[in-house]
Amino acid sequence: MKQPNARLLIGQFRNRAVRAIRVVWSTVNDLYLNIETGDEADPRHPWRYGLINDLAKHKDGIAYQAADYRNIRRVIRILAPDKDDVFYDLGCGKGRCVCVFARLAIRRAVGIELNGSLCDAARSNATRLRDRRSPIEIRCEDAAKADVSDGTIYFMFNPFGADTMRDVLAGIEQSLTINPRKAMIVYVNPVLAETFRASGWLQEVHEFKNFTGGRYTFWANRE
Repeated sequence: MKQPNARLLIGQFRNRAVRAIRVVWSTVNDLYLNIETGDEADPRHPWRYGLINDLAKHKDGIAYQAADYRNIRRVIRILAPDKDDVFYDLGCGKGRCVCVFARLAIRRAVGIELNGSLCDAARSNATRLRDRRSPIEIRCEDAAKADVSDGTIYFMFNPFGADTMRDVLAGIEQSLTINPRKAMIVYVNPVLAETFRASGWLQEVHEFKNFTGGRYTFWANRE
């Protein structure tokens, strides 16, 4: 009988331990904020598999993932949002990131999400959020067609494919022509980084990696 590979077993144990720690950490933070976003790892939820939504223009949605609380707070420390900032989470899921930003003194925090059940959860969380300091808006619509023209900070956790991403970036670029301003895009798990570079108007200005090696990249419009 073939003996199990020790390195493989160690790797499996480590992955299980990391998942368990993430669940506990998410649960503790959810309880503190009085919201419920921590079951993103539950395989029973169909939105985990990026089901195609008939309302989507390009039908290239990717399975929902929630950013870790620690990394969201690290993003906030780097960006240092102020009262003039409007935050957008494109593919906001249950609204974890929107809720964390809404506890800052910013103009508004907006979540864009096409999945109806996730929108309902995000709206419920927005209502229940403890110590909210800024208005929250959850819009159930396709990011490819959404009006995000007043945003100054955009957050995306690899939420959709190249076609939708090109539409999103084109919309932001057009809005900058009409309303010149400094804009920052935080793009997590940047599989479409080349699309950003090819845009001609974006430049990568910062990056960090989380505990498991996931990349958080920061992009700003060229001045």
